[in-house]
Amino acid sequence: MIKTNMAYYRLDEAIAICKPTEHVLACDTTKGNGMVGKKFFICPNLWTQLGDSTFNRLVRENGPHFYEILQPDRATRIFMDIETTNGVYERVKAGVDVLVKMIKMWMVHKEIPDVQPLHVLDSSNAKKCSFHIVGGPLLTNPYHVGALVRRLTCFIYSARYEETATPFDFETLFDNDGNYIVDEQIYTLNRQFRLSKMSKIGSDRTLNGCTTLESVLQNVEPSFVEGVDCLEIDDSTPSSTSKKATDLFSKVDDGWVRVAGVAMTMSKTKASLPQSLCKMRIWLDSWMGHGRITGCSFDILRGTYLLNTTCKKCWISNRMHKSNHTWLVINPWQRECIQKCFDENCARQHYVIPVPPDYWSTWAAYMDKDVDIGRC
Repeated sequence: MIKTNMAYYRLDEAIAICKPTEHVLACDTTKGNGMVGKKFFICPNLWTQLGDSTFNRLVRENGPHFYEILQPDRATRIFMDIETTNGVYERVKAGVDVLVKMIKMWMVHKEIPDVQPLHVLDSSNAKKCSFHIVGGPLLTNPYHVGALVRRLTCFIYSARYEETATPFDFETLFDNDGNYIVDEQIYTLNRQFRLSKMSKIGSDRTLNGCTTLESVLQNVEPSFVEGVDCLEIDDSTPSSTSKKATDLFSKVDDGWVRVAGVAMTMSKTKASLPQSLCKMRIWLDSWMGHGRITGCSFDILRGTYLLNTTCKKCWISNRMHKSNHTWLVINPWQRECIQKCFDENCARQHYVIPVPPDYWSTWAAYMDKDVDIGRC
């Protein structure tokens, strides 16, 4: 079968055979149990006639629910996600306009030609204000876009209560409870970003504001030119991180210094659970009641194991999320396992999973052993 006709149900499989000139696209799909999942397609460059016809066919066959997978080694246009369920539409829209003006000021400062427009996409409804900003110049990769957003965020926080040469209304970037409405946690590995004219499956909120092609963020130049660097505010090289700017940096005198440390943002390494905890993974797969565990990493600083999942059943909110996944943290030292969630309303909370004591027994037996150093 031609690979552009194939649906992949694991992202890594699609990325593994995707050529540099091609795109990996994600599409919402409804599973047999009624839950929403993802399938992935490889598409020729969308700026070519073949890519355009292939994409239009995929939309006809699968519905208008497509996302671009932003791969880490590709130059990427600017992309931002602004949303809140606790704001006034006109005020949030004014905040989006502030961000566009700030991006253009940064471009002037960096002497970047204002050639490609910045598009404002809107998928708001009565319950939620939701905007995307896409376009503008190409940056080195998605992580450099994240560094730009964190630079803007640091400036917003530092100038929020001060008079500036350009009188921005920074309060438009905070909701009715004072929460920042820019999503800073999307600049991570292989991020899925919704294309224009698309909606999430089961939702009537369609992104509008430009053509689908104008919302494409990677492989947008026939020559695939290199992007512009945007380092972190402390001049370090950006990497994949879901941390917010104010968790990474702190204002000291007239500048910003890193408080989390470079190691903090790169403290996780791919790993496997030790043999003594493998039975627990099997139990957790069953306990979730939806999805499966897809990977494991080890947090070097905290000594915990992080389990990625496709599970959308959230015990924090006691409901099934439409799109956001949950993930698990195993802390063997404290004999504790918790569920965390990517949903904005659940992100700062966790649920302690009632793991039966027997599943800690093998680990505990290893840890409780006496070691005679004299015999080493």
